[in-house]
Amino acid sequence: FTTMFTNAPVTPPYNATLSVFEGVSPNGWWKLYAYDGGAGDYGAISNGWGLTITTIRPVNQITDLAVSNSASTNQVMLGDNVTYTISVTNMSTNAAAVFLTNVLGAGLSFVGGTNPAYAPYQQIGQTQYYNLGVLGGQSNLTLGFVANATATGVQTSTASIGSSLIDPNTNNKVAGASVTVSLPVADVAAAIS
Repeated sequence: FTTMFTNAPVTPPYNATLSVFEGVSPNGWWKLYAYDGGAGDYGAISNGWGLTITTIRPVNQITDLAVSNSASTNQVMLGDNVTYTISVTNMSTNAAAVFLTNVLGAGLSFVGGTNPAYAPYQQIGQTQYYNLGVLGGQSNLTLGFVANATATGVQTSTASIGSSLIDPNTNNKVAGASVTVSLPVADVAAAIS
């Protein structure tokens, strides 16, 4: 005995899985088609029938967060400051609670944030942790911070984001920005007469 529920005209065969109802509004008149496939007897529906549908939306919410990271310059002198700008974008339609982690290179020292609304809630060593709150779908936010160059060489700030929702696109979750730190130069001249 197989059944099929529908609120739209259906042509035989009437057997189907419930996945055919994805995206179909449950409102409106529904019809029950019943087919008795057993030989030698017959089936009947007596006293009517009822159908209760409980929907949840959305099922398995997902998001698509992206992060970008840039430095105000790509070259600084030892002891100078550099400003980093981190942008987070929610390209999905679902709102998500966003968490950001930023790891500074060993030759950078965190001075402070440029946007008080997005200050790190914790810093352990070279890592700052941010709770950016709920970021609505199709929206973005920008935060920044200042770091001091304490060692020469290439120094990188690496930001990564996570969310309370599943994010199947993992290609845009980490972004780094590097600066080259040089020793100060001098212009010394000598003369003899």
